[in-house]
Amino acid sequence: MLNSRDSEQFEFGPFELRPASGELLKAGLNLKLPSQPFRLLVMLVSRAGELITREEIQDALWSDGTTVEFDQSLNFCIRQIRAALGEDAREPKFIETLPKRGYRFIAPVTRIAVEPDPKPEPTAPAPANRRPMVWVTLAIIAAMASALYLARRTGEKQPSPSAILVRPFVNLDLPAEDAWFGDALTQQVIGALAETKAVRVVPWSSSLALKGQTASVLELGKHFQVDAILEGSIGRLGDRLRVVTQLVDVATQRTLWSHQDDRDARDLASVQDDVMTAIAGTLRLRLTETAIPEARRRPQETETYNLYLKAVVLGDQFSESGGTESVKDFQEVIRRAPGYAPAYAGLANELAIMPFFHPAEARQILTRSRDAAEHAIALDPSLALAHAARGHALYNSWDWKGSEKEYQIALSLDPDLAITHHLYGLLLGSQGRSEEAIRETRRAVALAPTSALISYSLATVLLHVGNLDEAIAQSRRTLELDRGFDQAYSVLARAYALKGMPSEFLQVLSDWERQLHRPLQPLLRAYQLAKSGHRQQALAITNQWLASNSRASGPHMELVAALLAAGQKDRAFELLRQGVKLHGPTMVWLKSTPELAEVRSDPRFAAAVSLMEPE
Repeated sequence: MLNSRDSEQFEFGPFELRPASGELLKAGLNLKLPSQPFRLLVMLVSRAGELITREEIQDALWSDGTTVEFDQSLNFCIRQIRAALGEDAREPKFIETLPKRGYRFIAPVTRIAVEPDPKPEPTAPAPANRRPMVWVTLAIIAAMASALYLARRTGEKQPSPSAILVRPFVNLDLPAEDAWFGDALTQQVIGALAETKAVRVVPWSSSLALKGQTASVLELGKHFQVDAILEGSIGRLGDRLRVVTQLVDVATQRTLWSHQDDRDARDLASVQDDVMTAIAGTLRLRLTETAIPEARRRPQETETYNLYLKAVVLGDQFSESGGTESVKDFQEVIRRAPGYAPAYAGLANELAIMPFFHPAEARQILTRSRDAAEHAIALDPSLALAHAARGHALYNSWDWKGSEKEYQIALSLDPDLAITHHLYGLLLGSQGRSEEAIRETRRAVALAPTSALISYSLATVLLHVGNLDEAIAQSRRTLELDRGFDQAYSVLARAYALKGMPSEFLQVLSDWERQLHRPLQPLLRAYQLAKSGHRQQALAITNQWLASNSRASGPHMELVAALLAAGQKDRAFELLRQGVKLHGPTMVWLKSTPELAEVRSDPRFAAAVSLMEPE
């Protein structure tokens, strides 16, 4: 028979304590405390707010009366508990130490009486080929029952959140080749919640930046101004996936709802369905298939949809390897599901950035990007991401008017799509429209405050419009979000060079090399030396770089800037003309590159700009 303590369960913060089963859960994950620490935690939680003396603890957990062993064991137990709860003893949120007296549990605790599970009714086995929509229906019923049960046992009206943050799902033991699924599920749940228009959902770019962070529910709620947080974990049980999710109320830190789904590892689409419909049942949202345009409905074949999710996650890496693999996967999805508009939009966006990794093939790649975006729009004219992708492709193709038109259409369809504000800001900045550029990129940062990429974009715009001090501050904020964000170091170094601050410039290059294990940037160094009056030394570095990169696909803007600063105007303008004719990707900023400000009145500069015709 259960004693009175074992007949209760306890909730505090994001945790659930189940004495009867010996479980301490967070986001459905059993934290697996050893026996003695677990018993001590139960003792503290069950008497929350009371001082539990050392003598009481000794009597309850240790009966041998050996003082030295007791002290060591007690300290060990407290350390184990605090580690499981993620607590710092110097700033306790759960366990308060009263020196030489004992301990007190100081967090609010909700007691829940354990009710026996009703005897299940016999059911017929489900057919093997059951469609996801059947699971959707069952999940809605289960979620509604769960919500009703929770309301009944607490005697309280369930809150109805108006703003939600979806934390990245935690991969527990997925193999490396499946590690992308947690990010994919996070992104898809965010997208599906946003489709309902019933709650404000923090954008995917902000959620992604939270991976690996341990901020509390209260901290996240305050930062993102949300009243509920969805979090969960994904693990593998043989050939099946186990997805555990919970929705936590920020104000009370209580679990509003929790859900567990065991499913064939290949059926990721049904896992998403179950999570979404369970959330919808709890929040009283309405999900309707008919509200989704035909071209936006996901492919019927599970493996095809899984491949699409993988391509999306790989594309977010913003790397040559991730981009190449993403393009390959998007193409395969399109081959299998030629009517799926999001796959074309994803392919277009990914191709739009590939010229930076393959500049010699810029024209061919951008043609493919434009074609993919136009195909997506033809399939689904209401897909904002497709218009943003076409704007991106047109921007890198130097069609400024066409690009701006597509960004404006995208924003009319979805005013809160951060990527559109981010890309539109870059277009405006490259054209010297300073105030508009700053406004759009600041809006993007507001929508995705933890995105290092979008933060970097704001720093880039600030640099090109001449706000050097603000560019420095924003670059440093970017590096706080991601110490390994390569281009943030470049913006920071350029700003210090333009300000004539050699010591700070060299420190940035040193930090860059130490963080990313790369040699000091020779062309940036040459520019800084020339600006400081060391032209011969700058020329020596530049000539050495040219000799070592004789097969480079085209001139880089940093090379042009270094030669101009060293007084080699004829060589610089010749390389600039070549770069424009080859459609070098860095030439997109030609009109507003600050290092070229002193030569904008030169007729050769205007001639180079005049060559920038749309592809």
